[in-house]
Amino acid sequence: MRKMKGHICYSGELEIVRDWAGKDLVGVIVMMNFMLAFLRWRNLNWIWGLMSGNLALKGMAANMGFTYAIPNGVTWVKTPQNINTNDWLVASAAEDIQHWAAVIAERGPEPLLRKQRS
Repeated sequence: MRKMKGHICYSGELEIVRDWAGKDLVGVIVMMNFMLAFLRWRNLNWIWGLMSGNLALKGMAANMGFTYAIPNGVTWVKTPQNINTNDWLVASAAEDIQHWAAVIAERGPEPLLRKQRS
């Protein structure tokens, strides 16, 4: 992974109510969040977040539009409180988000939707 530098935005803490869970909303909502961040801060270089290893290994980072998922990807100067320090670093560079925007403009949100398991 390239070193993250420049203007960096944290994206996280998404929770979907049980009635809406499993309806393929996570990827769409997170990508909308990415797009809104880029509209707000046009000089953004990276968007990053933290994710449990279990979710990352199940492909959730990719489903959400993150292009990097790295175990132990954060080095803490001071151990934070109330954060699982074993969480994975998930991130996307500006070019990755721009690519996703072009794909969505051409094909709609379908690439962000998880395939339903039969």
